[in-house]
Amino acid sequence: PAVPAPAIDGAVIAIKGDAKSQLVLLGVGENRRVEPGFEFTIYPGNQFVGKVRVERVLRDAAGCRVLFLAKDQKVRPGDLAATRLQ
Repeated sequence: PAVPAPAIDGAVIAIKGDAKSQLVLLGVGENRRVEPGFEFTIYPGNQFVGKVRVERVLRDAAGCRVLFLAKDQKVRPGDLAATRLQ
C-alpha cells in the first residue's frame, strides 16, 4: 500500500534496467522529506506516463521501482514527478 505523502515535486534524472524491471532515479530525497513507500506520478507536461514507488532514499535522490506505465509510454530523463497532481 502507498504511504501517505506530502506534496513533493521533482524530476526523473536517470533510468536503469529494461522495460520489465525498470528503476527510476528521482532528483529529490531526504532533503525534500521523501520516504520509502511514497508514490510519484510521472508525466512530461500534461501526459500521464505512469507511477513509481520509492524504495531507497538518499540525501538528494530517490530510487524507485516502476509500478505501472500507461499504454505505449516509457519514463524518460527530464520527465516530471509528483506525489500529488494539481
